[in-house]
Amino acid sequence: MSETEFVLEMRNIRKSYGSTQALKGISVALRGGRVYGLVGENGAGKSTLVKSMCGAVIPDDGEIVLGGTPVTMRGPQDARDLGVSTVFQELSLIADLSLAENIQLQRKDGWVSGRRKQTRYAEKLAAEWGLASIDASSRIDSLSLRDQQLAEILCAVNRPHQVLILDEPTSALLPDDVDWLERIIRRVTAAGAAVIIITHMLEEIERFCDEIYVQRNGLLVDNVDRSAYDRTTVIEQMIGRSLESAYPERPAFDEASPVVLQAESVGTKGQLRDLDLSIRAGEIVGVAGLDGQGQEEIFEVLAGARRKNAGTVRLDGNTINTSSPAKALRPKKGVNGISLVPAERKTLGAILEMSIRKNIALPVLRRVTSAFWINDAKEESAVRNLMRSVQVDETKIDDPVSSLSGGNQQKVVFAKALANDSDVLLLFDPTRGVDVGTKYEIYRLIGDYARQGKAVLVYSTEIPEIVNLCHRAIVIYRGTVVAEFQGEDLQESNLMSAAIGASR
Repeated sequence: MSETEFVLEMRNIRKSYGSTQALKGISVALRGGRVYGLVGENGAGKSTLVKSMCGAVIPDDGEIVLGGTPVTMRGPQDARDLGVSTVFQELSLIADLSLAENIQLQRKDGWVSGRRKQTRYAEKLAAEWGLASIDASSRIDSLSLRDQQLAEILCAVNRPHQVLILDEPTSALLPDDVDWLERIIRRVTAAGAAVIIITHMLEEIERFCDEIYVQRNGLLVDNVDRSAYDRTTVIEQMIGRSLESAYPERPAFDEASPVVLQAESVGTKGQLRDLDLSIRAGEIVGVAGLDGQGQEEIFEVLAGARRKNAGTVRLDGNTINTSSPAKALRPKKGVNGISLVPAERKTLGAILEMSIRKNIALPVLRRVTSAFWINDAKEESAVRNLMRSVQVDETKIDDPVSSLSGGNQQKVVFAKALANDSDVLLLFDPTRGVDVGTKYEIYRLIGDYARQGKAVLVYSTEIPEIVNLCHRAIVIYRGTVVAEFQGEDLQESNLMSAAIGASR
């Protein structure tokens, strides 16, 4: 087979960040008309490899070959000009412009003047790609996370390309959207382009891909054709050990335990209305629902990030003020309130430019400060204990959070929440964008927190997580609770039926 049959080759690619070797001589080759999967734990080097493919990272050594010709990419625009189009894991469109305006900025065939004409052009383009429901005239940052993800994909496939890179493309999508994405992938490969998908959802690897690369610790440990693919083997190759079960044992729960958190008739100016919710000590309660049904408002209003305009929130039987995150976190002196692990770890959960030490220490400053001075020894001891509890390498204590993989960033956000020792832990899609090994560790942390007699509320876009982690689950639709399941009734089919309105 001739070299020119490969549309993209990465030959012996190496990249280091200080003493950390992110890529240790990796080689991949992509043929046109095929779909490739790239899997591995967070920290395996997948993001660095992908960024090297699309010009966002310049390798220290190695060669990039497109269509048989060695090329040099000095940035993402060089990659786009060469026909490499990317949907990044972290959304990359200009947030304060509309989808129509973002599309115009990327056009190579002339500028369309006037907002109405730009919007009509974008709507026509979306319809051509089978995406008729997206709002092309609104600012990107006003769209739901789902619509932002769809907009990113639309812009990427609209650019001329011979290689399409999809980095966690379905993390915010609904099942019907994933069906749409599959049609897009088939259309792209039918036109002769290669597609490479980076995802932690092995179901999508099995559904979409012709060939799978497995990456661990900066190396490729296997390259397997779909016909020879075995999920258990791939997981063990990814994490370097056997994984007996996808979920740890659910913690025991006494249904007679006292109620820790109670919301009565809580509503907001947005979607949320008449929320009635209670969580007992040691209980893990799940929230299920289709995207945009008000689930995010539940977490925001309980954590003080959004004001309620109706109802009461009680903690251990006492009414508390949740008008700000500080008041929800510390309702009164000596009371451990409500902590939130938000969906967007990079913008809401951590300060990326600061060190791991300083991020984790933020919630415990009062405990390590005396006479206006921070006791460095106390701070370091507290931070190291928390890093051990979430299994983050202690040698990285003074590294910026931005240097960590996505999964380890999420662990730092968890450590911050654990530092508060709150009576209630709110988790909004806590495993979004993390690998199977890190997911297991997060599941373990959730179970351990409940075993301490704490109350846990968790929303997940992955229904199996709710079924396997939670003692009870509620389903929200149009801002109100429409169903509740526990015991043998807590099944995927019941949750999905209630979420789509089949029981109404």
